[in-house]
Amino acid sequence: MNMNEIKNTETSKGGSKNSKQRWIDNNYTQVKVSVKPEIAAEFKNACINTGTSMASVLSEFMLTYNRDRKVKSQARMNKVTFDLSTRRQRRETMQNIIKVLGAIKSSEEQYLLKMPVNLQSSENYEKTEELISSVESAIEILETVYE
Repeated sequence: MNMNEIKNTETSKGGSKNSKQRWIDNNYTQVKVSVKPEIAAEFKNACINTGTSMASVLSEFMLTYNRDRKVKSQARMNKVTFDLSTRRQRRETMQNIIKVLGAIKSSEEQYLLKMPVNLQSSENYEKTEELISSVESAIEILETVYE
């Protein structure tokens, strides 16, 4: 091999490293964490003992943490508060509750329609029928009271 061939070979090898590094830089973010040395050593040993990369453990933790935060945030957003200080506000709130009950009833009816024939005599089917009947009764009562 002459000197030009050696330089070209080195460049092509370095080029693949550079392209791999560019791909990593474009698709990953480095997260730096400062912890006590004994915590880091214990974590590293645990990962080695289980054959798991430290990055995969931390990535899984981040995903779980984000998912839990979304669920908690969603629960806070779903917390319903009503201003029931006037009769009109109470009536509007009750009308909204009736609409929600109607949506639940419709969803349960769709669930029954999609249920396979062999499950239509199951306990789950019967419970769903009872639920629909109860929701219908609740809607009728509320509509009567708040007409």
